[in-house]
Amino acid sequence: MKCEILTFQFAHNYGAALQCYALKKYLESKNISAAVSDFVPDSVKNTYALWPRLYTKNPVVYFKEILRSFRRMKQYKIFNSFISQELISEQHDEPIDYLVIGSDQVWNEEITGKISKYYGSDYYDVKKISYAGSFGTSKLTDFQKKNIEQYFPTFENISLRELCNVQEVKDISKANVDCVLDPVFLLERKKWSEFGVNPGLNKNEKYILYYSLRQDNYLVNEVIRLSKKYNCKVYAIHPTCIKMNKEFVQLNDIGPKEFVYLIENAYLIGTNSFHAVSFASIFGKKVMYKSYSKNESRVPNILSYYGLEFEENNTKIYDFEKCDCTNIKIKLEESKEFLCCSLGIKDE
Repeated sequence: MKCEILTFQFAHNYGAALQCYALKKYLESKNISAAVSDFVPDSVKNTYALWPRLYTKNPVVYFKEILRSFRRMKQYKIFNSFISQELISEQHDEPIDYLVIGSDQVWNEEITGKISKYYGSDYYDVKKISYAGSFGTSKLTDFQKKNIEQYFPTFENISLRELCNVQEVKDISKANVDCVLDPVFLLERKKWSEFGVNPGLNKNEKYILYYSLRQDNYLVNEVIRLSKKYNCKVYAIHPTCIKMNKEFVQLNDIGPKEFVYLIENAYLIGTNSFHAVSFASIFGKKVMYKSYSKNESRVPNILSYYGLEFEENNTKIYDFEKCDCTNIKIKLEESKEFLCCSLGIKDE
């Protein structure tokens, strides 16, 4: 069987790259020939470019961007190498049997622009399913509603990553809609441990990992406070090497494999990233999370499976080591069953 995965394979973003990798590897473990589409939306072609565009007339700002580009060179190559070798190294020349759309925010028009390709508009005479697709918001836009109504009824099966959108999508599409886990949960903890690569740290070193997609001064201050409390340094990472704080040790040559290692071996993670929380839960770590979204739905969804309650506008520490994993294990089996049944294979 041949299938094509349509997702965010192009992003220099740890979560985007790793969810794509996990879905591809899981499908291959079921003897499915899975190729990741090399499609890149026009709206993001320059987003992850190495050199800055002339978007500012401020010479100081532009000079800082130039310096960041030099600082980012090696990490840029690491990401490109991972994408080309692990994700899009193979493309199907012959017709495919299935199109798998997802995971990640494939239907978030603020990221992909107002295009219908991620709803399967360009794919004919092929069975389509979505796995853990996300709209990136709890409130659907008119464009999203229009495409749901037009294209979702043509899908074999539909699944979303966030529970908050399920009922509305059902009502609009008149189709059955499931809620499943992000693909990173499809691979076992042992597989992720083997996947991770030490970026050169002392194996016994105690550290806090700070990973923030958007700067948050309150979260920064809380991480600094905890580093003093636990007497350990803070390592900061960012997929495009944006500097976080002078009190942090900035690591600039961190690809997806190094990211996984840093999560697994951290004493605590301070973050506003959904996938950082997801990996923290997989490895049973402590995580301080503060959302940057007004309509946060992704992390509360994950926390609920562990019996944890999300506290908005608060940097609460969630300890996954002490959680009851019964519900997340049940949800994982349901997610695997959805994917396998949708593709007509056995989950063994």
